[in-house]
Amino acid sequence: MKYLVKFAKFGRMAYISHLDLQRLLLRALRMSGLKPAYSKGFSPHPKLSIALPLSLGFTSTCEYFEFELAEHTTLGTFPGNASPAGAHFAWNHFCENTESMPIDEFPVSNVLSETVMASAGVSAHTNACPIVNMTSEIVMARLNQVLPEGLAVLSVQVSEGGKSIASKVRFAAYEITAPRMEMMEDRARAFLELPEIIFEKKDRKSGRIMPKDIRSMIQTFEVASLFYDRAFLTCVLGAGSGGSLNPQDLMGVFYTRQNKSLETGDLIIRRTGILT
Repeated sequence: MKYLVKFAKFGRMAYISHLDLQRLLLRALRMSGLKPAYSKGFSPHPKLSIALPLSLGFTSTCEYFEFELAEHTTLGTFPGNASPAGAHFAWNHFCENTESMPIDEFPVSNVLSETVMASAGVSAHTNACPIVNMTSEIVMARLNQVLPEGLAVLSVQVSEGGKSIASKVRFAAYEITAPRMEMMEDRARAFLELPEIIFEKKDRKSGRIMPKDIRSMIQTFEVASLFYDRAFLTCVLGAGSGGSLNPQDLMGVFYTRQNKSLETGDLIIRRTGILT
């Protein structure tokens, strides 16, 4: 059986690499008693894939990975001391480490089952999407028992057959905290109205500067709110096999066009959605 797992990445886990995250998730599956299936052939690999890599330093409320269980794995009961409490603890700890956003306003709360949400002290929305069945809830609880601080499973569902989640990704949504500028809303609107936006990137092999028009990869870009010396922006950018745009690169181009300097440490970036 194949499962699609939605999880959050925050705190110190923002600095774990993509390959290390894959190894961590595979180890978590083994520790939880969820034996992953392997491909056949001379060099078998575990059937586990992450939907979209996340840049170092970024946090996220909507990461996804798929895995397939080995046929002989049984999920009838919780092993040893594993219980749904693991899911509740991970959710509460996650909420405490996401900028103190009220739980009833948090965008990921509608993916938890009513049972898990009630135990965690979270009110279910009327449009809540419950976890598919008890088997999925067991998978969620088992994983949250063994995952380290900074990773929390938010939902599990049986994955549909066909293409992998990674091949379906087309866009990603982000929230960005950045230094404030005068008339920033007008600047952002004017920036999005440009017919072309050139980003100059250094080629790793040749070392040459390669100009690229990134305008078609920007679906939305706007200032959500302003607070003293900080601005909060949202954007939806191209992602996946069709080409990805890093929000950090986007902000670099935006500030350069405004004749403003921007350091990497000036930005706080969180991924809030992966769109197919």
